Amino acid sequence: MASVKALEAKLEESASLKEQGLTNMQIKSLGQNEPKSTEDQKTKNQMLLDWLSQSPNDFDFGMGEQGPLVYELQGILIKMGYEMEHDGIFRVATSSAVEAYETKNGFYADGRMDPITAYALLAN
Repeated sequence: MASVKALEAKLEESASLKEQGLTNMQIKSLGQNEPKSTEDQKTKNQMLLDWLSQSPNDFDFGMGEQGPLVYELQGILIKMGYEMEHDGIFRVATSSAVEAYETKNGFYADGRMDPITAYALLAN
């Protein structure tokens, strides 16, 4: 019964993401749990890079935005040592981390996620 409930929850989450306009590929790239190995992380990043190459505008957001993509990019920033809540909501701490990352890497530092910054984070 527990596995049925788990599958039901996963289907409900997928349906919710579909309602937000995500494709199956995008949902799949977000659907992986925390990678258990460096190889798993590379696979997840490659899936996100594929998404980025197909829909770069999805990777252009800033203050107040929220969702699974914000959550994934926050996780990458946190693993790099930036401090923020890992909650999928683009707040001041997330913006500050993005701005610091952009400054460190020679990008225009506006604290917004854009396709160029996202590519740099994912290709890292």
